[in-house]
Amino acid sequence: MNRHIKILNTEFNNPILNVYFNDETVKSYHVNDAFEISDKSIFEKIKIINNSRALEFKNGSDYCADWLRYYAKDINEEWENINEDIPLFQRIQMTQIAHTK
Repeated sequence: MNRHIKILNTEFNNPILNVYFNDETVKSYHVNDAFEISDKSIFEKIKIINNSRALEFKNGSDYCADWLRYYAKDINEEWENINEDIPLFQRIQMTQIAHTK
């Protein structure tokens, strides 16, 4: 089953941003590592946009759900040992396999 990843909710506890996805995954990002944004106040007002397929911060920058789920560096380093060049469809397959174990 190949469904679009969607963002269900967010929670910001400076400096950690938690993002909850529809595949029952919660990703936690240290904002200094995952985002190139120095002003932490922009994380205080986050909108879920594009039918739950992206986040938008107070400054207007946005991040798609796929990037957040499958590429962004989270504090648990899910993708730490994965080659950056692996395409999205393969990353999706990798997570589907991991969820069935």
